Amino acid sequence: MIDTENYGKVNVCFLDVLGFKDLLQNNPHEYVVEIYASVFGAINNVLTDSSKTDTFIEENTKEAQIVSDSIIIYEKENSLRSVMRLLLYVQTTMTISIINGLPLRGAIAIGDLSKITTNNSISLIGNSIVKAYQLENTQNWSGCILHNDVHENLDKLLQNSGNSIDEGFLNYVLKDYMVPTKNKNEDWSFSIDWTKCMSPNKDGKMQGLLIEKEFVKKAFEDHNKPIINERVQEILMNTEKFWNYLNADNEFNDLKMTVKEWMTEINNTMHNK
Repeated sequence: MIDTENYGKVNVCFLDVLGFKDLLQNNPHEYVVEIYASVFGAINNVLTDSSKTDTFIEENTKEAQIVSDSIIIYEKENSLRSVMRLLLYVQTTMTISIINGLPLRGAIAIGDLSKITTNNSISLIGNSIVKAYQLENTQNWSGCILHNDVHENLDKLLQNSGNSIDEGFLNYVLKDYMVPTKNKNEDWSFSIDWTKCMSPNKDGKMQGLLIEKEFVKKAFEDHNKPIINERVQEILMNTEKFWNYLNADNEFNDLKMTVKEWMTEINNTMHNK
């Protein structure tokens, strides 16, 4: 049986696990499998828990495919809510991955996407994947940026929405930043803020995880990954600059949870289900 789904023009994120070759070469296979299971189990748990309070997550039209060091996440429709769901999932994925020693680099693009399903395989086809992959590959840090087409699409969707809460959420997740590239140029782009993973508390203030700076370097050297390579050191330096830029004002210091507290809360929730 062959089933073909054509989604039209939708938003697609392509993420690459940095240091994956060293991760595989310097650790037993079972160890790497355990890391993946732990990280993506925690991501799923956070988003499942969030869906109880965040109305735009309730209707889940998101899917993800993970093959080795490549992660493709996409929505099956192009609406403001679907883009918000995708951004939240990407932010959560990047945050949990980096505190577990898996720094990611990615991009989000909009374009055609189709899925072909047979009894034994799933194939994703579309220029949206190519655009996201090409943009991901230009960057020289751990981060995720939006293609200009995605930003233009968001502007149109926001104009139709007129909801200040939607705009506030996007301002929280997306930050305009001069992104470092492999050709040594820097281009202004909207980037996912992976340094925080917060939600409103009972007083309406944002509360949750704020990654301590020490976890940035730790992510690059965790799991027996060497950082003596000049290229890796440059990527690390550029990633730390992004953290410095976003957290210089200490805006969330009074409301932050430590990584240990946050992960303990996630694990407790998982074990209670």
